[in-house]
Amino acid sequence: MNWVNCGSCHGRGKVGCTSCSGRGRISRYGMGGVDISTCVVCYGSGRMRCNFCGGRGQIFSPAQQAPSSDYDPKDFLRGLQELYNNSESPGTFILTIFLVVRYHLDNNKHTLADFGIPDDKGQLLADAISKETEEERSNASQKFIDWLAEEGWITTS
Repeated sequence: MNWVNCGSCHGRGKVGCTSCSGRGRISRYGMGGVDISTCVVCYGSGRMRCNFCGGRGQIFSPAQQAPSSDYDPKDFLRGLQELYNNSESPGTFILTIFLVVRYHLDNNKHTLADFGIPDDKGQLLADAISKETEEERSNASQKFIDWLAEEGWITTS
């Protein structure tokens, strides 16, 4: 397992705010002239959390290897209990699942169905990484973990 700098934020964990173009202020034109106020998205910093790495600055990069046609994606799910037990936090657990699944979707041409993950649960997994607020990411993470437990892939204590 390799952790590498995120290509989107170049390892900084932050990117320029898309709402104010990194200025931290928003100009609004109205009847009374120009109203300049603090950006409500970045709170005036001009920066926002990188959605690709979740603000961590680094992403998991599986060891480079030739795509394998005999790889069974469900083998990954069978090893989730050990991953769950050894993860620092639910966020780390979810991020690792997301990156491994994404790697195999991109490189081995697998689908979510090959992993035994229905589309709605795949959306939960994506939401756990990409939602804007920590509360939304945490809620999506917990729902995905609950689903894994219901399916018998992991047991939570």
